[in-house]
Parts: sequence; structure tokens; C-alpha cells
Amino acid sequence: MCARSGRTMSRLERLQRLARNNGDFQTMEEGLTVFGNIRALLKEWLDAPKLEEIFRPEQIDRLLVNALKLYHILWDRSEERRLVYNPCEPGVAYFIWYVIRSGYVGEPELDADGRPVTRRGTALHEALRCDRRFFRCLIINETVPGLFDIYPRFEANYVDEDGLTHFHAACRLGRVNMVERFLDAGADPNCRASSGSGLTALHFALQTDILGDRRSVLNLLLKRGADPNLADARGRSPLHVICSEFGYDWFLTKMVDGLCKKEYKPLRVNARDDNDDTPLGLALRCGYKQVAYLLRKYDDGSTPTDIAPEETISRKMARLSVD
Repeated sequence: MCARSGRTMSRLERLQRLARNNGDFQTMEEGLTVFGNIRALLKEWLDAPKLEEIFRPEQIDRLLVNALKLYHILWDRSEERRLVYNPCEPGVAYFIWYVIRSGYVGEPELDADGRPVTRRGTALHEALRCDRRFFRCLIINETVPGLFDIYPRFEANYVDEDGLTHFHAACRLGRVNMVERFLDAGADPNCRASSGSGLTALHFALQTDILGDRRSVLNLLLKRGADPNLADARGRSPLHVICSEFGYDWFLTKMVDGLCKKEYKPLRVNARDDNDDTPLGLALRCGYKQVAYLLRKYDDGSTPTDIAPEETISRKMARLSVD
């Protein structure tokens, strides 16, 4: 019994030491070693105590953030981006899922008035920094929804040093019920990342892959006062994104036109981004006639309306084959 107790204490001490040393890794190999050791210790510990008895909340936050960073790097380096898994990947993914399945809840700290302290960097913020393909992977394997189980408090809309929030993550995830609960708890529909991208909630909603979810979240945000004219750091408003990427779904433009609050009209269809493109010009160039038709009533004449649609790759190939 004493020997078993000694082994348990040794395992606990080793895990706590690994957590204390889990700062900014000098090399990726160093990080992989840390998470490999954590995985080995936790996997063998069948009667492990609660996670909060092993690590402090700030240590769990930091471990999750670093695990997700490494997971993204490994995923990105995998041969052909998913046909072959990186053999080091299970070590970092294991810890993320260990925390999710443990039932651990990251309760917020409270200020002197008993309100949640929302300045807190979490793995959900790190997920927002990931490219679309990896974020899609995190949705498919239920990692992002699982992280919301760790941080379930909608009144605690955590914000990191770049102004990214859990509300933004819910918009990008495309879960309209989550977005609504954040809004009901006081989230600003026009909050944006304060540094770097400058993306707004509408920008994040437009990154949702599923058409129905994209429409539902956009609908809700517009009804609750989101401004479709707000531009990101590259001068691209949600209208720029719709006209360049989702013009085939003309209903999105109709939704923006119909649900946009009066104080945000007229829609800025002639606003130029860093590439000197306007939403109306993009719709015309991409051949989205219905979208262009909906936007023309806001045209001030500064965007040429005789722009010919760009020739698509399929049309080019067809022409070449005939030639």
C-alpha cells in the first residue's frame, strides 16, 4: 500500500513539474516531449484524481493553448494534409481530449463586484487563429464544441490580448443557439479583433462552411444590430466577402439588404479594400448578376458597371480544348 502511494505521489509530482515547465517552448521537439510525457503519465493512471487536483486552472489553460498550437503545426506538416497522420499527433491531441472528457469546467475568476473577469487566453482563441482547413478539422472531430464544454459560461465572454472572444468562436463555429446566448448575455454584435485581422463577428460567421448555419448566424447578427459595412484590417467588409466568395448564394446579399439596421444604410457598395476592389465591382467581375442587381441601388457611380465577368477556369479549358 505504501509503495502504491509512493508511486502515485511520484506521478502527481512529475505531472505538476511538467505543467510548471510548460511555457513557451524553445523548439517543437521540446513541446512534443512534454506532451508525450504527460500522455504517458495520465494514460497509465487509472485512478487519477480530478484534473483540478493535478493542475491549476491557469496551467490547464496554458497546456490546452500550447497543445492546440502543436496540433496545428503537426496537422499542417502531415503528408498530403490528412491522408497520412503525423505520428507525433496523438500526444498533443490526447491531452486536449483528456481535458474535454474529464468533465473539467474552467470557471471564471470573479472581480470585487462578483462579476466574471473576462481577460483570459484560452484554446478557443487559439482555434480562431487557425486556417479554415484546420478549423474545419477541429469541428469535424468535435474539438471546438468540446472546448465550449470546458468554457460553458456565456456571460464570461473571454477576450485575449488580440481582442478575439469566445463569441467570435461561436460565430465561426456556426452554432446559432450559442451566438444567441452570447448576445443575450451582452456580447456586442459589432465587436472586432483589436489587432491583426480586425475581423468582426460577421466576418467570422462568413467563415462557417455549412450554408444553412452561415445564413442562420448572419440573420441573427444582422437582426441584433451587426453593421455589414465594418471593414477588417485589409479594408474588406462582410459585403466584400459575400460578393467575392458567396455570390452564388444571392440570398445572403438579400438578407444583408433587408435586415441591415437603418443607421447602417446606405450599404457601402463602393467602399474600396486594400486591393482597390468594391463589393459591387467584385459581384460584377465574378458574374453574380443577382447580387449586383441588389446592390446597384446603393451605387454612387464610382464603381464602373461595365466590368466583364472574369473567365472561369472551366470556360478557359473548354475554349482551349476546342482550339
